[in-house]
Amino acid sequence: MKKISFKFLKNEWDKELKILKLYPLKVSISFATGIFIGFTPTIGFQTILCFIISKLIKGSFIIMFIGSLIPTGIPYLIPFTYYGCYKVGLLITKTKSEFTLLHFKQLKSFLSWIIIDIGKPLIYRCLLCGIIGGIISFFIMFIILKLKHGKN
Repeated sequence: MKKISFKFLKNEWDKELKILKLYPLKVSISFATGIFIGFTPTIGFQTILCFIISKLIKGSFIIMFIGSLIPTGIPYLIPFTYYGCYKVGLLITKTKSEFTLLHFKQLKSFLSWIIIDIGKPLIYRCLLCGIIGGIISFFIMFIILKLKHGKN
């Protein structure tokens, strides 16, 4: 196991800065992947996912982490993000929610509602919003970096 020291952290930081300066495509891919991870319902594991995926694709962990913070980085926004994903998914899939207050009165039907009626569609819809958000953020970030690189 590597001992984490100041020198190790400085070397990692220098690698990240080199990626930022030299490779706008890698930065854009890292940012878009971070946005995608931010939309997935993996709160608590997003940083770990960012680290693992950044090592797999040899991207920038810092940029990927920042991208993952945009959809769900502020805890107060998490319910709104996932509710928005759910509503977008309802519109796209042209389905309607079957929720009533009776679901709260019986535990078995409530658990069924959470797992089947909300859980499965929410995952699909979050992935859909993540893909759309990732694609849009990739192009925005790539254009910004290309324009900035062109001025230097």
